[in-house]
Amino acid sequence: MKLECVAHCEIDKNASKFYNAYNKGNYDKHYDDVSKINTAEMADFNFGFFGFPCQSWSISGRRLGFEDPRGNIFYQIIRILRDKKPEYILLENVKGILSHKNEEGELSFAKMLLSLTEIGYDHIEYGTFNAKHFSAQNRERVFIFATRCIGRKPRFPIFPVRGEHEKNSNGERKILGENCSYAIDSCYHKGSNTLLKNRRQLVLMNKPVHSNNRVYSPEGLSPTLRDMSLGGNRQPYVGLREVRTEEAKQIRRNIKKSTGKDHSPRRGKEIVPREDNLVGTVQTSPTVDTTITDGLAVRRLTPLECWRLQFGKNADKAHKLCEDLGISATQRYRMAGNSVQVDCVVHVLSRILEALDDDRETLKFFDCFSGMGGFHEACNIINERNV
Repeated sequence: MKLECVAHCEIDKNASKFYNAYNKGNYDKHYDDVSKINTAEMADFNFGFFGFPCQSWSISGRRLGFEDPRGNIFYQIIRILRDKKPEYILLENVKGILSHKNEEGELSFAKMLLSLTEIGYDHIEYGTFNAKHFSAQNRERVFIFATRCIGRKPRFPIFPVRGEHEKNSNGERKILGENCSYAIDSCYHKGSNTLLKNRRQLVLMNKPVHSNNRVYSPEGLSPTLRDMSLGGNRQPYVGLREVRTEEAKQIRRNIKKSTGKDHSPRRGKEIVPREDNLVGTVQTSPTVDTTITDGLAVRRLTPLECWRLQFGKNADKAHKLCEDLGISATQRYRMAGNSVQVDCVVHVLSRILEALDDDRETLKFFDCFSGMGGFHEACNIINERNV
């Protein structure tokens, strides 16, 4: 089976600039603003991919939900699905979307699922999946898979999706949940190179003597995150994490009591060493969660390292194209943090396709809100495997 892109939608001009150059000739139509899509003129597609904006639901944001214009973009998705009626859809967002409630105490996620059933999607599954199974990054995301009543139903449940133990380049067993980085967000570029300003950054713990001592290797796991059993000055990194003190917890409770919103600001939090050797989610700005240290030096992840955490095996080539297009480092950080994690999508989508056992030679898809094109790249990788 071949997965073929018919259209792409992304409002960020730099992400679109990269997407159009990277996937040149591999799709028919590009849209900037989802609200301006004329579905009557839009090509039909079998599969819709939607990584809709997460700021309205994330605990690191203000969690305004549908009161936030970005939250209401979900209903643009519903409009497109109602008009185009693709058999299958896959949506991705932050885990906070599962617990968000409006002022009346209604679960926003329940409203989303109800909206999908009202337009004909009678089979819906969802689950959380962590990028740490395939990338050096602890990035939990919710995936929602649905089929229309006329669509083919999966032969077995899609979720929960579990990672598999793999071997690294040295043939050694790689244990899931170890040697992972915190997630990077789209404001990573705003951080400073000091912990004093409470910004999120990376702290280098030793002075590398060769390329193997880099923070992140091309396969996403750095030898410097191992123990010292091999010697050679390969000391392990110690990850930092931000924890809520009693003061921070009270601040959060006070905000919720006075505004009804569940918001967790940075005030009152402490930075402490991690004990699980993980690093956190790639976001749009540096965070304490993307910090490792032994107190020797401080530095941020480079844009290339962020892309390696997010874009999968072709990250180096894709990032080089970004540089050649004149896209600034600031925007490359943002693009990485706003993207879906490619390796996660490959795994989830491969499981879906296996469960569907659809015998058509080609499934056409619409890639919407995937930042630098993570959904499309995942489809490219799956197509290569099927050749």
